[in-house]
Amino acid sequence: MRMMRGRAIGIIAAIALVAAAVGLAVRGWTSGESSGAGAQSASPFPDRIETGANRTSVLLIVLDTLRADRLGCYGYPLPTSPNIDALAEESVRFTRAISTAPWTLPAHASLFTGLFPFEHGVHRVQRTAEHPGDSPAENSGDPTAPQPEASASAPAAPAFDPNVRSVFLPEMDAQHATLAEFLLKRGYRTAAFIANAAMLDRRFRLDAGFEQYVIPRTYELHEPRLKPPASEIVAPYLAWLDVRQRERDAERPNFVFLNFMDTHVPFRSGPRPGLPEAPLRPIGHKRMYEEVDRMQRGQPLSDRFFESFSRQYDQAVANLDEDVGRMFAAMREKGCWDDWMIIVLADHGECLGEHSYAGHVASMHEPVLRVPLIVKYPRRRAGSVDDRLISLADVPRLITAAIGEMDMEASRVFPHAIGSHPVVAENYYPAEQRPAGYPAANTIFRAVYQDDFKLVFTPTGWRQLYNLRDDASELRDRSEEFPDVCDRLKDSWTAFERSRPTFAGFRPAAGTSGAKRNQLHGLGYLQDDQPGDDHPETQPFPRAPAGGI
Repeated sequence: MRMMRGRAIGIIAAIALVAAAVGLAVRGWTSGESSGAGAQSASPFPDRIETGANRTSVLLIVLDTLRADRLGCYGYPLPTSPNIDALAEESVRFTRAISTAPWTLPAHASLFTGLFPFEHGVHRVQRTAEHPGDSPAENSGDPTAPQPEASASAPAAPAFDPNVRSVFLPEMDAQHATLAEFLLKRGYRTAAFIANAAMLDRRFRLDAGFEQYVIPRTYELHEPRLKPPASEIVAPYLAWLDVRQRERDAERPNFVFLNFMDTHVPFRSGPRPGLPEAPLRPIGHKRMYEEVDRMQRGQPLSDRFFESFSRQYDQAVANLDEDVGRMFAAMREKGCWDDWMIIVLADHGECLGEHSYAGHVASMHEPVLRVPLIVKYPRRRAGSVDDRLISLADVPRLITAAIGEMDMEASRVFPHAIGSHPVVAENYYPAEQRPAGYPAANTIFRAVYQDDFKLVFTPTGWRQLYNLRDDASELRDRSEEFPDVCDRLKDSWTAFERSRPTFAGFRPAAGTSGAKRNQLHGLGYLQDDQPGDDHPETQPFPRAPAGGI
């Protein structure tokens, strides 16, 4: 099975000073106040709880694997998203929101901690017979790092055995505080309702700070289905909301996280009014990777497969939108719609055939990294558009500032704000994690965005550059034409990385086996062993016909 850190430090110091000044300015118009206790405590927060009426409740909604360009409010011509489009009409719609990673676990860790993958360390998978922490290369923070020589006190790590079936995913270290923990300490009631039991399992510590962390029991046990439909997440949330409105402390604000998975393979598809029917039966992960394998081996593209794959995806978006619309209507009926801050976004998107790829874990292209981000502020009816680059790591700071909880403590816990850092995506991509048919790629891929440019590069020197204004489909590599731009973007990443603490260790949550591994396999996170080319490749990813990765 396979599963899927220039310019000198002075620049960064200046950025940090500006960010601190912004934090102080924000503090001047919010109700939060600073406390020095947290800095001396082992806890990331001071030991106090703020209470008070009329503070803003927050609903954070993640639509797993939903790409921005399949929503009407982002320009899609088919009627996939009337309810989300209506939300956008009274919200701020960010047009250049970028995920921190192309798969669920690191993206959610960034969303909850306000940190990038190289900072929080929840960014890769390891399959091995031994405990992942026993491998010196794993502890280096760079899977391409050479193994140190064996010694009496530090034996050499065993070679990777393709026959070993143990899979390890990282647990988030307790030193990284989450948004839920932060708001819980400030008197918020916290709850989460989760569809993705595979990647958002409690053992990864993403549940930290949630008083209630609800995964429908059937799916937590991984039988008989892989994931619940949106309706089975909406129902317990609305029931919880009813109870909260009747409680004696109902004036306490709420922080609720909802995770939906309808647009993740296998899609919750089916005929929808106004949408074309799919020519093939519902497509699961096995068929998807079979097609990718065929394409990478030079066989003809299956246009019929991608047509069906794309249409089934649209149907899944429409089904999800319908359930989300019912939830929004219920919140209006309960009288809480105008009082809540509502954030709708995706952890990552999905390739639907672009660049000869289907899926997301191996891609650094825009269909995967560019995500929707829609923010409804309380008691606001007029919509607007924000074209600034924004990262998922900026969202905790955006939320805390909006709800009046931004102070010096918040700016320490959530250090990244819009415009204060390079926008970066990372994919720690070991060879054993590659999809069937992809060449060996034991390296780290990073994408850095600046103005109209996007640079994708590896630590070994390979790079590709795209001008997204002129080439939104990323078909033309401009790295040889604009080497100075490549160097500038790479330097911005290097300075940023050196200015921030790096979490280099690998904290395994647990090895997977049995039903848990079957669930990961069924959702496409693990794939069947297949013969592959284990020799180093000049191009870590196969090029599309026009030159894209």
